[in-house]
This record gives sequence, C-alpha cells and structure tokens, in this order.
Amino acid sequence: MKFENRVQRYQHLFTKTDKRIVNYIRQNGYSDAFSTINSLAHAIGTSPATMTRFSHKLDYENFQDLKI
Repeated sequence: MKFENRVQRYQHLFTKTDKRIVNYIRQNGYSDAFSTINSLAHAIGTSPATMTRFSHKLDYENFQDLKI
C-alpha cells in the first residue's frame, strides 16, 4: 500500500507530531539529505523514536519500509 493510502487509512490515529511528519514528507519527499532516520527526525524537529513509532502506526515494519 502506498504512503498516501496508509495516511488516509490511519489518519484518525495521528497525533500533532504525526501530522507534522506527514506534512513534512508531503512537502519535501525523501531527498538524499534525509536518507537516515536521524537526519529526517532532526529536520522535522522530532526524535528517531517518534519516527519509528510513526512508521509502525502506518503498519510499516520499520522506517526503511516507509521510505520505499
């Protein structure tokens, strides 16, 4: 299932931070500069643990699966 489909399916579970993550990804996509969980979390202003929880909330096994 594509990222946008998962967002629509699970958006009722999102926190404010989750919404910030979605907005950032929609606006910026995944550039090479944000190839790691740490760099993306830093750019969004959250933690790598939050990024992992967000990935799980969208039913991905891990952050790497979210990026594909």
